[in-house]
Amino acid sequence: MLLWVLFGLFVQSACTSDTTGSSQQQAQQQADTTSAPKPSAEKRQIVAGKNVGPIEASFSEADIIQAVGADNVVRKEYGIGEGETAPASIVFPDSPKELVVFWKPDQLYQSIDYIRIEQPEASWRTSQDIGIGTTLEQLIILNGKEFNFYGFDWDYAGLAKDWNGGFIHKKLEVFLVAENPEAVYPHLLGDKLSSSSNLKARAADLVVDVMVIRF
Repeated sequence: MLLWVLFGLFVQSACTSDTTGSSQQQAQQQADTTSAPKPSAEKRQIVAGKNVGPIEASFSEADIIQAVGADNVVRKEYGIGEGETAPASIVFPDSPKELVVFWKPDQLYQSIDYIRIEQPEASWRTSQDIGIGTTLEQLIILNGKEFNFYGFDWDYAGLAKDWNGGFIHKKLEVFLVAENPEAVYPHLLGDKLSSSSNLKARAADLVVDVMVIRF
């Protein structure tokens, strides 16, 4: 009988030890998971005048290569309108993450002038959640007031860069495109400014097609 009692106590002790060990292991795994670094949303966020994701305002091309890898950066002569081109560094080319980095002419590949985002599936967003596809109505709400933009059917079609002192950062520029292009004729054409309050602009279903972040 004594042997059976001792055997029972041994089994109970072993089970308690296993359960305690298992609980401690699960708790440690949970702690490790909780403390493990998570991908930061800021890596895909634009702060106008400061950074676009991992690219900071002070970066040279060498800094960009160090940040994203040499395989993700290529040089290209890029069209800037009116038949002109400029040297640019294409970061993450031909992908939804693509960024076109233009350089100050007197500090080529050393000092960023501006970054252009134009991929249709681009996931880059500003801290106000402005991105490719943001609507005219959303821009007005985020800006807190109406703003002006240039007309269509020329090289700078739909450019909005003066936010009339609103909440949108002055170093963020956008090019709007009409999802209902028939509505832009004939009143919203050419090198002239129109207000976002224009009924034709509302009817044209304007959305952000390109973003430019100045530095």
